[in-house]
Amino acid sequence: ERAPMAADLADVGPWLSPGDTVADGSPGDPLRGLSIWYLRERLCAELAIHPDAKVHEVEPRLRAFGEGQTCPRDGEPGAAVVDAVGDGTGGVGDPHAGRATIMLSYSWQYAVSDIVDALSATCAALGRDPQAERVWICFLCVNQHRVKDRERLGDAMPTEAFMDGFQGAVRHIPELWALLQPWYRPLYLSRAWCVFELHEGLRHKRPEEVRVVLTRRDADDFGAVLARDNWSNLRTLSALFRVLAAVRTARA
Repeated sequence: ERAPMAADLADVGPWLSPGDTVADGSPGDPLRGLSIWYLRERLCAELAIHPDAKVHEVEPRLRAFGEGQTCPRDGEPGAAVVDAVGDGTGGVGDPHAGRATIMLSYSWQYAVSDIVDALSATCAALGRDPQAERVWICFLCVNQHRVKDRERLGDAMPTEAFMDGFQGAVRHIPELWALLQPWYRPLYLSRAWCVFELHEGLRHKRPEEVRVVLTRRDADDFGAVLARDNWSNLRTLSALFRVLAAVRTARA
């Protein structure tokens, strides 16, 4: 199947300039992603963020990183992190960045370190090369300058625009990974946007293209529960099933 051309990407949302012709994974491509290798080895140091900080707490650093750079998507000041990251020259940036192979669905309440850990652990468990797996993750790939610009003008980005954008990303990126944490009471399932992303993934993709991922800690804990056979573990699993059964998007 051919890679989508720019004309196919009109539905990837407000971070794609209408006149954009970049669709090769280079800066400006709305489906450009950063490699799992970069996320693990360099992201926190280059953005000067604490690994245990939650995503919503580092949003100012995301904008600071792209400050002073011209966005290759719309020609305006301020770029998304994915477009501002260097190409690896001089040991800085991501020499493996390019067209995303994975879209990560997650919550901004998650710690950056847990996101990176889950991606690295899943990549290793699947026997994949972290340099070849590139992740589209909204806090790095959506231009936060534009979101903030509209907030300052009192013109919040319409939910429909974000929905169109994420639906486009789901359709064009080969895999969707959903990070559930903690495994026994996933915050993910209490967020309507997360449930929507997972729903779209299941609707548009084959089953093998949608994967639930866990941090190493959660995977080990879940495995230990499954390996033991006692009433306490049965109660734990029963509690998890109740959480899954209780998802109500109207209240998420």
